[in-house]
Amino acid sequence: MFDGIGLDIGGHHWTAVLAALILGLGLAWWAYRRTNPPLPGRLRILLFILRTVVIALLCLALVEPILSLVWRRTDQPVLAVLVDRSASMSIPEGQTDRLALARSLLEDDLAAAIGSRGRLILYQFAAMAQRWPGDSLAADGPATDLTAALETVKRELADENLRAVVLLTDGLDNLGRNPAHLARTYGLPIFTVGIGSAEPRRDIGIADVLTSQAVYRDDRVPVEVTIQSRGMDGLDIPVTLSAAGQVLDRRTMILSGDGLEQTIRLEYTPRDEGLLQLQISLPPQEGELTAENNRREVSVRVLKSKLKVLLLWGHPAWDFSFLRRSLEQDPSVEPVPLVFKGRNEYFLGDFPASREQLREFDAFILGGSAARQLTTERQEWIARTVTEEGKGLLLVGGTDFGLTTGSPLAGLSPLGVPASRSGPVEDRFSVRLTPAGRVHPVMVLEEEALDPQQSWEGLPPFLGLNPMGPPTAGASVLAVHPQRESGGEAMPLVAAGPAGAGKCLVVAAYPSWRWTFMMSGLGRTGRTYDRFWSNAVRWLATREEGRPIRVRPAQNVFHSGQRIIFQGRIFDQSYRPMDRAQVKVSARRKDAPGGTEVTGDLFASGRRDGNYRGELPALPAGEYDYRAEVSLGGQPVGEDQGRFLVEEYTLEFERVELDEPLLREIARISGGRYFPLAEAGALPAGLPLISREVSRRRELELWNHPIVLAALIVLLAAEWTVRKKNRLL
Repeated sequence: MFDGIGLDIGGHHWTAVLAALILGLGLAWWAYRRTNPPLPGRLRILLFILRTVVIALLCLALVEPILSLVWRRTDQPVLAVLVDRSASMSIPEGQTDRLALARSLLEDDLAAAIGSRGRLILYQFAAMAQRWPGDSLAADGPATDLTAALETVKRELADENLRAVVLLTDGLDNLGRNPAHLARTYGLPIFTVGIGSAEPRRDIGIADVLTSQAVYRDDRVPVEVTIQSRGMDGLDIPVTLSAAGQVLDRRTMILSGDGLEQTIRLEYTPRDEGLLQLQISLPPQEGELTAENNRREVSVRVLKSKLKVLLLWGHPAWDFSFLRRSLEQDPSVEPVPLVFKGRNEYFLGDFPASREQLREFDAFILGGSAARQLTTERQEWIARTVTEEGKGLLLVGGTDFGLTTGSPLAGLSPLGVPASRSGPVEDRFSVRLTPAGRVHPVMVLEEEALDPQQSWEGLPPFLGLNPMGPPTAGASVLAVHPQRESGGEAMPLVAAGPAGAGKCLVVAAYPSWRWTFMMSGLGRTGRTYDRFWSNAVRWLATREEGRPIRVRPAQNVFHSGQRIIFQGRIFDQSYRPMDRAQVKVSARRKDAPGGTEVTGDLFASGRRDGNYRGELPALPAGEYDYRAEVSLGGQPVGEDQGRFLVEEYTLEFERVELDEPLLREIARISGGRYFPLAEAGALPAGLPLISREVSRRRELELWNHPIVLAALIVLLAAEWTVRKKNRLL
């Protein structure tokens, strides 16, 4: 509705405007009181008027007037009602279920009571919220995120006269942030209605399952299952562990039935590598609240037997002792130590008798003079096993580095072996990581470190080095000496590269055992030392190369209802962080290759470190293939891909009783009120449904408006035309 008009002359006085008009009127009268040649009175009056209007418009422009147009409207109050459709709303309550109770309250009480007082906007929510037209609704949401639902409503209705929010829910929030924290800053009263009973009822459920997420083939693996029961005292119940329909273990326990948790241990032996889905189940019992919490699924990754590493050292040394102990403490590594006493003689262990026996190893570590102690034939065995079988080779320097030019193993080194070796060089230094080293999996000592170089500078310094040649074709230099140079470049000390079908890593700085020894003396742990050598072994034993583009899910297995979190590290081919890349991730179920593809974007961390993070919405249970595509300015840069699993297990039945304390807290903090279902009829009377007046103002700068300029041109043209036609001087 149009409400008014106003004129603002920017602080100038109207007297100035009147003076200008009077002056213009006088000048116009003076100009046209007599004309040559004489004109009829009506023409002189016309010219007088044209000149006066032009002068008046010019004077008006000088005071910079602004014309204001005002419209007003009345916005009807809006009430947002959120109906919980998560799976826990399917729990029976008497002759019906929780969702039916919520719908009955909405349709019979709220909608009728609000009437013409305001406008209802309906939402349904579980893990996320969506507009709901009020039609059929199923309680099948895999999780409940009250915070996300409230945030969605406020964001989508930001332009509406939203006065309050009503939550119809059992309060079993199990995803996202605490909604009570959001209520403090929400800015609107939240009225909560508790749907369901808060009283414990006869029920049995699996409260927790504990087992290792990564296990080894043919190992005996324990699974600890925690059972909680109410009202089932003394009942004998079987607990079954199965996979792909095959029972792996079954044991019986006697229930306490008083709400206490009891634990039972099951075991299984995985036979095949890959992802293994385990099901733990309890038989449904007559009269229990729900059977949905009688089963749980967990997924584990079955690995091949432990990584077998042949650890060869040229002589007894501290580096050997500390490295051996570190590998022996790693549950995923089986080191086989061997220390030379002389050529073909050993203080410890014995070299494999044939090349066939060498094939049992995943990686070989040669330290000190070990390479020189080996016969040419045995060096060739190792070299062929690495290059043909895809194994890993780690060459560790020291005071006596046994790698010699022309030997079979020297040809695998990612750094050239000088023809004439001058022996080790004593020095005290900390290595400097290269751009490639900053992102290489071997050199990352702390996952959360913003600058990997700082992790290395915090270690005790090296005391010596073995001079090496330039990097070979395809090799990546990971660390260099901070001052020394070789061939005009910083001297390489740690490098990695391909070796046929396998890989080779060389560490030409020593000793490393001081990392753990001196750290222990300072009251710190040797975790960094263990992490470095563990990284090295795992990188050597895996076929996947470190790449500048890596996008991975935050975990291999997600619960049903969880958002799928992705993390990425994006670098260019020179291993410089890329912070303006566009990263798009798509996922599709493995068993439905032609099915719907879900996509999402990853966003840079803002720290200029190449880290990206993003998420996909919660997905149905199943195994998914994902693909990450990276582009810059619309041009493709690279991609990554992989697989993750979504379990059928839902968070919805871990707790089943109405969470009344949480709903009371949300209402109290936000300025709303909590209503038990039996008292919810009083809710409409307490809602602050108040209309608001909204005004819209439009301002026009008349002095700078094209219409004023056009009017001046037309008036001046008209005056000039009349004068020209009548031959006025």
